[in-house]
Amino acid sequence: MRQRLLFHPEVLSKDRLKKFEIFFDILDLQAIERSGARGRRPTDKANILRALIFKNLQGLPTLSNLVTELLGRPSLAYILGFKPGIIPSAERFSHF
Repeated sequence: MRQRLLFHPEVLSKDRLKKFEIFFDILDLQAIERSGARGRRPTDKANILRALIFKNLQGLPTLSNLVTELLGRPSLAYILGFKPGIIPSAERFSHF
């Protein structure tokens, strides 16, 4: 059995940011609910999951590298669901 392509090859060759935007638009992450627990301000779990998927797709070795990448690329952070400049710490990603 052959795996289906998520993207048509022409879409993949245009722009890397556009490719990630299309990929994360496809994912349905509504099943991840927000908790009403007390403590630090909550971060949307779907955004964290998108960022961790991005980390693995890019082959980033550490969560610190992920945070640095997101801080350095605000448009990518926006695509993943974060407000530019407001990125969770590596510890927050690790806790997830």
